[in-house]
Amino acid sequence: MTFHQNYLLLLILILCVSCVRTPNSPENSDFITGENGVFILCEGLWGSDNATISRFDFSNGIIINQYFRKANPELRIGDTASDLEIKGDTAFVSVSTSSTIEVFSKINGKSIGRIFLPQNSMPRDIVIINDTIGYVTLLFKNQIAKFNPKTLTYSGETIDVGPFPEGATRLGNYLYVANSGYGDFFHNAPKAGSLSVVDINNSKEFKSIFCGKNLIEVVANAKYNRIYAAYYNLPSLPDSLGGIVEIDAATHQITRHWRTRPTDITLSPSMDTLYFLQGNTDAISGVFFIPLNKSFAQIEQKIINKNPNSIWYSLAISPDASLVLVGNAKRFTSNGELLIFKNNFDSIPIKTYPVGVNPNKIVFF
Repeated sequence: MTFHQNYLLLLILILCVSCVRTPNSPENSDFITGENGVFILCEGLWGSDNATISRFDFSNGIIINQYFRKANPELRIGDTASDLEIKGDTAFVSVSTSSTIEVFSKINGKSIGRIFLPQNSMPRDIVIINDTIGYVTLLFKNQIAKFNPKTLTYSGETIDVGPFPEGATRLGNYLYVANSGYGDFFHNAPKAGSLSVVDINNSKEFKSIFCGKNLIEVVANAKYNRIYAAYYNLPSLPDSLGGIVEIDAATHQITRHWRTRPTDITLSPSMDTLYFLQGNTDAISGVFFIPLNKSFAQIEQKIINKNPNSIWYSLAISPDASLVLVGNAKRFTSNGELLIFKNNFDSIPIKTYPVGVNPNKIVFF
């Protein structure tokens, strides 16, 4: 799942040095809520140090904004939060501009610690393999970095991949890393738009598969042994389509290809359906899906975004597949919304909740 890239600030961002306070002992030890809900990661505005986390509990219908800050009054997440992954009772947040991974308790929000990565490395997607092995893509280093989720340490071990890696996932013994080429800037560089297949056993790139210009996202489907990767095409070509490719994880060959404008691809709990957001710049935008269990599957629309002033930025499907959750960034400059829809073809949300600025990731717990 991605933050709103400001390409014109590339050179400034590379030189940026973050300044985030190191955690002290958290307060509010009784800050505990229900057991089932979602975290909404809000990346904030670049350079504003206003990334936040909202927590919504299904048991009581209560949303807690500024969840991390309220559980840890003296701390803040940092500048530009990119990804949130959960391992057991622990949550890991990559904070791009700050070049850190913030770690906190899923149960009560209390800070556990922070993993420090190389300055200006721009950490993006997190993949946790087990209790002691995790990886994170480093956008500005053309690498993925290995860290220890148990000791919260980064040893300095990295693996070279393609230019400007963004999304990553794992299936079997391989990591799959989307090399964006950073939009227009380096789209002609070697391996730009390719998917790096990394062998976890020997920490080396096994294969490179070209998928499309500005490759950003990738998800793994264990049920069908398939990988799905989404490319956005180039910002300088606003009328050009991106697409989604399906890759057989056994042969590492592309098996199907759909042309569209995808963002935030995600699988249904059954893994039979691929959902995604489409077309914030199109006349028709909203939530779309592909029924993967059909031989000649076509793209279909699920929910229409009827508000031209709303930019739908993140997407998640509930574990029982009954609900569709959307993070509405509005116009990227103000607080956003969490929209909850029934998983049918009704485009009217059943609930709307305020959240922080630019909600870019929704994670069920």
